[in-house]
Amino acid sequence: MNEIISKYTNGIDTDEIILRSESAFDKLGHSFDELSDRVAKTTAELSGKTISTIKKYPLQTASAAGADSVIAGVIVNRK
Repeated sequence: MNEIISKYTNGIDTDEIILRSESAFDKLGHSFDELSDRVAKTTAELSGKTISTIKKYPLQTASAAGADSVIAGVIVNRK
């Protein structure tokens, strides 16, 4: 009776399903860890490049930031 209850209609044992799902969750967890590590490294690289560009071109950076602010202000204040 327990054997009948513990099996689905396709004959897969519940223990096997549990093992498969645990394996899938482990793989998914490793994928998220790898993805978050890659995002952190890319962000650090981009941040370093951004800082060096700002130091190299301070006037152009300030004027671009000002222009962005004006454009954003115009868009937000539209009615």
